[in-house]
Amino acid sequence: MLSFEQYAEGMTRAIDRGVLKSFSEREVSRKQEEIGNVVHAWSTYESRYSSKDPELFSHGINSIQLEWHAGRWWIVTILWEAERPGLSIPDRYLTPQ
Repeated sequence: MLSFEQYAEGMTRAIDRGVLKSFSEREVSRKQEEIGNVVHAWSTYESRYSSKDPELFSHGINSIQLEWHAGRWWIVTILWEAERPGLSIPDRYLTPQ
């Protein structure tokens, strides 16, 4: 588990060490459900080192929970899981909504 600050610090260290020069993530599909002031979204993504890079370095899914409060949406949690051998994103999360 990481706070936003911890995540940002880790990404900054990766960039400073030259491990990561740039990063581009694009949503390819989203499935969401709303009940009252709560939304849960499954957001499938493709990651590249640059938006112009033809090759993916990662593909996965985000689980995002949001709450409507004080006139705006607030992110409550984001969890993600990258595809890897033995774990593929199910087809139902690959087609646009």
